Amino acid sequence: MAILKCIECGGKVSSEATTCPHCGYVKGARPPEPSPAPPAQPPAVATKKASPLVIIGACMGGLLLLVILIAAAVGSQSTCKITSLKNSADTFYVNGQWDYGIITDAVVRLEGKAREVTVTVRLETNQGDITKSKRVAVSDNGSRQVQIQFIEPTVSTNVRQSYATCQ
Repeated sequence: MAILKCIECGGKVSSEATTCPHCGYVKGARPPEPSPAPPAQPPAVATKKASPLVIIGACMGGLLLLVILIAAAVGSQSTCKITSLKNSADTFYVNGQWDYGIITDAVVRLEGKAREVTVTVRLETNQGDITKSKRVAVSDNGSRQVQIQFIEPTVSTNVRQSYATCQ
């Protein structure tokens, strides 16, 4: 015979006893399940309606902020354009050897804030089209000459048309 602890009340009970002498718990019976707590109610919150003047003021402030952001975004953009384009044949020293090629001189004009622009030149020749690009920085409302060298064509190359764009 051993002395055990009652799982219901914690009192001392003989291992041969069928019920607890303290609380009457029947050995082998399931302990009673605790009753569920009622769901918590959120505290009542006093609601106050916003006055029409506050709503109108908030809308006007939001609209003003939107106009300022759009004006700042538009004002910070700049546009570039090519103002002149000229091709000339020349020789270059490439990989330790003299080679024939074409030099394209383009003048880029920037209207607006200073930024880097990419100038792309395409030559249409009797031996096919050749395209090259170069990235350069241009100052506020400034212009810059950009020189792009084409070493691919041969001496017999004739430039039919040349195009330049900037972005």
